[in-house]
Amino acid sequence: MNMKIKKILNNSVVISLDEAEKEIIVMGKGIAYAKKVGDEITSEQITKKFILSPKNCPQRVLDLLSNITLDYVEIADNIIQYAKEKMTLDTQDSIYIALIDHIQASIERYKEGTFIRNKILWEIKNFYSEEFDIGLYGLKLINDRFNISMPEDEAGFIALHIASIRTNDNIQQTYKVTHFIQSITNIVQILFKYRVRHRIVKLSSFCDTPSLFLHPIIFTT
Repeated sequence: MNMKIKKILNNSVVISLDEAEKEIIVMGKGIAYAKKVGDEITSEQITKKFILSPKNCPQRVLDLLSNITLDYVEIADNIIQYAKEKMTLDTQDSIYIALIDHIQASIERYKEGTFIRNKILWEIKNFYSEEFDIGLYGLKLINDRFNISMPEDEAGFIALHIASIRTNDNIQQTYKVTHFIQSITNIVQILFKYRVRHRIVKLSSFCDTPSLFLHPIIFTT
């Protein structure tokens, strides 16, 4: 299916119109090279596409996509596809965009010498073990593609993005939930001198929030 270019964001990203005149963000290597508004692009040129709507594409997102490279898009897409092979995920375009944004920002910070420590990495490893494995897969893709050595902290951040898909929360809410679990385990360790490790206790013992029941708390004496 051919599409017409409505707006060129950069050589690899354009806003196009499909046959129903619906606006779609289309990505592909050199997809807009030597082209102008009104020209057609073919499906063979397309690597990724997103439905354009006010909800998932405010101006900030368009600005992001204008400065994005396909390396980030391909890595995010590979991570999501790998996650779909490992678990059931209902992904939306906004999830891809959020993950692309995160990957780009993380790599740019790392190259500038800025490192953000993941303060809830232990909790992510233990409460989101499947998601963390996916995060490790994504971390290897990033390190191999860009010839860098980002630490496991980044795998934890990627895991939170995957966890946010499973729980239908945004990434900020998922982080808050995990941080809450961290606070609970710290309190238990201090008050009862329990060491958090291997025995599972339901979160319902501590709170009445149904969405938190997905996350086990683990204790051993």
